Amino acid sequence: MILMLISHIYIKINKLLKFIKYFMMKLVKFRLYPTIDQSYPLNQHIISCRFVYNWALDQKVKTYEQIGKSISRFDLNKQFQI
Repeated sequence: MILMLISHIYIKINKLLKFIKYFMMKLVKFRLYPTIDQSYPLNQHIISCRFVYNWALDQKVKTYEQIGKSISRFDLNKQFQI
């Protein structure tokens, strides 16, 4: 009886995970047509995001090379000063 119940729960969880994975893997594309006034701040934001991403990637690589462990996103947040 208990094995049957566990099997039923396992099947339900598997179906739920497949359902969630289906919706998480969706891709949405859109195109922006900013005005001249909007394009400069948008480009500055994109450049800033790229800088932060590359800085964090560099920190992760250096930490892994030095101690053999990856640094967590929480530790990266602590290190990053605005």
